[in-house]
Amino acid sequence: MISIVILTCNRQEVLLENLEMISKQTFSDKEVVIVDNGNSEQIKTLLDKYYHDYIYLNMPSNIGCGARNDGIIATHGEIVITLDDDVFFSDIHALERIVDLFKKKPDVSVINFKIVFDEDRRIIPFNWFHPRDYRRYGDMEFETDYISEGAVAFRREIFKLAGYYPAEFYLSHEGPDLAYRIINAGYKIIYSPKVEVIHKVSGIQRPNWRNSYYDTRNQIWLGIRNYPASMLIPHLIYRLGTTFLFSIARGHFRWYLKALLDAAIGLPRELTYRNPISKKNIKRLREIRKLKPGFLEKARDFAEKIQLVKRYYN
Repeated sequence: MISIVILTCNRQEVLLENLEMISKQTFSDKEVVIVDNGNSEQIKTLLDKYYHDYIYLNMPSNIGCGARNDGIIATHGEIVITLDDDVFFSDIHALERIVDLFKKKPDVSVINFKIVFDEDRRIIPFNWFHPRDYRRYGDMEFETDYISEGAVAFRREIFKLAGYYPAEFYLSHEGPDLAYRIINAGYKIIYSPKVEVIHKVSGIQRPNWRNSYYDTRNQIWLGIRNYPASMLIPHLIYRLGTTFLFSIARGHFRWYLKALLDAAIGLPRELTYRNPISKKNIKRLREIRKLKPGFLEKARDFAEKIQLVKRYYN
């Protein structure tokens, strides 16, 4: 019934802790696919010692989000959950609630989870990109235009209809790209606080420059692939402005410039993927985003995210 795909890269301790929580889930009709994105013999040795009921995929090197696609393809379940290795279900009934949500909501194809800190169960601001203020709507269910790649559940058939994560992105904004294709295909994505996961934020295997680089480069490719001309320029102005400020605040300006260069180099390939969202679904997007925070709220959230990212990833 359920397939859980865990993407891991040289983080053995958190992976084993994650698997322990999954093994305690009260819903038993499940399989676990572990995608080793770091080609680590140590992970396989530990898995064989402590955990036996799993499918193991070993990537020859770290290929980013493309490895998550390989994990999805290897699954058999009607529902596919993708988790990062440091993202844990907060209780033993999470899988039951996911199955129940899909049964009660036949029009929903994707369910995003509530992502919280371990120490105080507060929503993590730098994991929140839904088009509403997390302070007001974090405990409410609503339709969204976002997919949180490491904390989300899908109906299996949606991948046949809308495709997989864009492997070329490697990291960052692969979820929004897939979300736009799902929305453009006429399907529904929701955020639900009924499924809560704990992000035990780990900086291992996460160089602190990578968000400045990948966020900048992939925002350009995201727009090229999905936005009609009328939305593309405003998107690029706004997004490249925010990633510029982010890179300056973190001392990563050279990575920002490299991202612009590499985005330009990859542009001919990205144009081959171009499939702008239809006028009908642009209206849907505007309806989904009607409660999106204003400028002052965004500025406040931006400052908060900067401080938290520095705390956890620098």
